[in-house]
Amino acid sequence: DLLWIDRGQRPLTAALNRILRMFVESRPASQDVAYATKIFDRFRTLESRRGGEDSKMYVPRLSASSYQIYLTLMSRSNPKESADGIKHALAMMEEDAVKIDTVHYVAAIKGLVKGGKGEDKLRAKELLFEAIDKYNAMSVSEQDASNFNASALYAAMMSPTKSSEAISLLGSLEKRYEETMDPSFKPDLVLYCTVLSAIATDRNIVPWKDEKAIEILGSIEEAYRNGDNTMMPNKFCFMPVIDILSSSKLPSASVLAEDIIERMGELYIRTGDENVKPDARAYIAVMKTLARSKTPSKATKVWELCQAMETKFFDGDDSFKPSITTLSTVLNACAFTHLREEHEEALHIALKVQNTLVEKGCYGEPDSIFYDSLIKVFGLLLKGGPRQKQREDLISATFERCSKDGVVDERIISTIRSFFPKYYEKLPGYENGKVQLKSLPKKWTYNLQYQRLKARKPR
Repeated sequence: DLLWIDRGQRPLTAALNRILRMFVESRPASQDVAYATKIFDRFRTLESRRGGEDSKMYVPRLSASSYQIYLTLMSRSNPKESADGIKHALAMMEEDAVKIDTVHYVAAIKGLVKGGKGEDKLRAKELLFEAIDKYNAMSVSEQDASNFNASALYAAMMSPTKSSEAISLLGSLEKRYEETMDPSFKPDLVLYCTVLSAIATDRNIVPWKDEKAIEILGSIEEAYRNGDNTMMPNKFCFMPVIDILSSSKLPSASVLAEDIIERMGELYIRTGDENVKPDARAYIAVMKTLARSKTPSKATKVWELCQAMETKFFDGDDSFKPSITTLSTVLNACAFTHLREEHEEALHIALKVQNTLVEKGCYGEPDSIFYDSLIKVFGLLLKGGPRQKQREDLISATFERCSKDGVVDERIISTIRSFFPKYYEKLPGYENGKVQLKSLPKKWTYNLQYQRLKARKPR
């Protein structure tokens, strides 16, 4: 109904565009995409009827902007619908002789790549080369007036889970820029961030991903130091590299991660740009990197980062709001302290973590990961000898608190089995050497579903 504006009942293109934008901005579900397509097709197929001043209907042509918004909508729909919707839109544009611009190509390529089929990716590649060929065929004045952006086109081609493809595309664009020195082919910051994100989200084991990510970040920082302000690094450059280092096997991973967060802080102080300011997520990623490492005094370093976060939060900086994950990361660093002479200090820090959870209300409720990490601290740092009794008492007391909070899961049961077999054998439902989660009292697990839903809730 919004399409039909008073005064002669004229359906306006601007009204259609507003409606399509609403769908785009609302993370469209399948029914939204279907409804938007229905509106778009209806608007497109209406015929102009001009009968003079009293005419009740006038249908203007769809604008290039209408198609761009529609293509963006299709590219953001689910993968199954995305490619089909893009092909439908491109066919309409060809039929209506609408000029396809860079923004249309970007949205179309994104949608086809998202579809995931080989034929769709091949079509996306054809569109990429088609856009480049069109640009190359322009005169110099036409090129200057165009909005051609090779980086945006190449970024659209990059699947978020295929790091090798992303790096290959980046290399080909860098080579093209070196050959032509045309600014339109210069890789921009967004493209580099897209490549780093692809490397960080690729779950395949790629031995060179750590070094490549560090190299790309170094190139960005070097370009900025050399005076290219368009290449000023931000969180979208730094965070993927820290995430990569947090699961890296590089011996220097923790040192590199700490260095990155220091550079972020220095750049923020120098520029005041919020987009580069370190926050709780950055600190936790560095803490995880340290926790996985064999760095001396790592438990102390992780605990200091945790306290720094807490101080910043209580000083009024909400971006440093700590969570139960923060404390679990500290416990993980304590549990896997490698040097025996540091065990006592790590145990002391773990007990401080317990007190912090009780005394301060900013960390939230303990979950199964927190309790599992705490049990591992006692199991690994209090091995045998005269401290065996203390070990068993602390593990059993921790499990009792966990069961009281209703967050006992398979992970907890497995950890109890490893570090306190006698206690494990006394658990309800123990049979044939195993304890099934479903055999435990429901009050021990009642909170699990709530915490899992909370963990999946978008930030």
